[in-house]
Amino acid sequence: MIKVESILKWKIEGPILKKLKMIRSQILNKNTDAVALSDDDLHVTLASGPGWQKLKSKIKASDLDEPDFSIDIEPNFIVMEQGPKKSWYIRMKGQLDWKEYVMDLLQGTHDARRVYHISIANLTGDKMDSVAMVEDRDYKDEYKKFQSSKKSKKYRAELNRYNRDKGTYGNRDGKDASHRNGKIVGFEDESTNRGRAEKSRLPKKKIEETMKTFEDYLKEGVRDPGIFKAFFTAGGPGSGKSHVAALGGLGGRGGSPHGLVIINSDDQFERLLKRAGLKANPEDIYSKRGQTLRKKSKRQMGKKQASALEGRLGVLIDGTGKEPDKIKEKKTALENLGYDCYMLFVDTALEVAIERDAHRKRTLGKEEATNLWNLVQLAKPALKTIFRSDFIEIDNNYYTDDIKNKFHVEMGKKIDKPPTKRQATAWIRQQMRDLGITRL
Repeated sequence: MIKVESILKWKIEGPILKKLKMIRSQILNKNTDAVALSDDDLHVTLASGPGWQKLKSKIKASDLDEPDFSIDIEPNFIVMEQGPKKSWYIRMKGQLDWKEYVMDLLQGTHDARRVYHISIANLTGDKMDSVAMVEDRDYKDEYKKFQSSKKSKKYRAELNRYNRDKGTYGNRDGKDASHRNGKIVGFEDESTNRGRAEKSRLPKKKIEETMKTFEDYLKEGVRDPGIFKAFFTAGGPGSGKSHVAALGGLGGRGGSPHGLVIINSDDQFERLLKRAGLKANPEDIYSKRGQTLRKKSKRQMGKKQASALEGRLGVLIDGTGKEPDKIKEKKTALENLGYDCYMLFVDTALEVAIERDAHRKRTLGKEEATNLWNLVQLAKPALKTIFRSDFIEIDNNYYTDDIKNKFHVEMGKKIDKPPTKRQATAWIRQQMRDLGITRL
């Protein structure tokens, strides 16, 4: 459906949206740093920028025709990195069809360098944080055209006149007259002035990965060993929850070998602190800006979790467990979808928690670590009642091979157990019917 907004876009719906949802779930499954863009943000940008702004007021969506050609996505998704940003995209098939369609809509006007694509995920879940995807530019040709333009000739004449007025013309002092906001503001080193690159020229890293067919993605989702499994973690600061989860094959920095999507707002919070130029210390964490970023990281992980649950993927929900009522509410919602839920409670003595917190990258400080440890201990009996036989307690005062070996086997058995809840088996049957799959 075509939309006239700050940009001209074609909103994704129908079969293409269904494909994207499944593919998006699998991208989240395999990339712990990916945060999904919401369904409302899934679109193909047709026109944007100054040229579009001039036309926008004269155009109504009702006056524009929908595409009359076959619409599909290419069998590759693209990962692009630029500076601190990273994005996951899928190109549309029939790029020439899209270009001709836009030219017809806008009566010959179009962006010749536009790549028609759909942004699926990035590092924040905010569509404004995606890497711009355009065709590679011929900078030599652009520079040649620019230097021969009237604007460039006027610009060079102003610089020469400024140098003559200052008595510096042709003295080879290694200084350039520098322009800022259209005005000459003084001299600076020529290497600085000439090396100032526009944002679009920052180096980009592009990775193209071949996707399976939609049917294969669907089968992979249904076959996923972690499907319809949800593991909650609880424990005080420095208890080693992420470490123990990694030993059990549930998660960790490198992802989960069992295909669980890791929902960890702490890791995202650390990334946001770093991007904001803040440190992971108590002063910055509990500052007004730090707490704003904390809330933002939780919202972003909420988006990631919602996308994972849409594909019924297994999830590892990393938290402290200090609020058992909220955990009970989440557990009930997951069980209503057909999930089997477990609680992994990683315990340590207070002294161990304080010592480990002091050596963490993101430290809370002795007072806050003590308060949090006490809250988690108070919540422990309630968590036991909520999860009953699915409450798994690990004593992590000492790192031992016992945890690694026995715990890994135990978790593997739980994950390999096929889904049995009525809602889970009904969902799997429906997914198979939708694509005509008779057996897995």
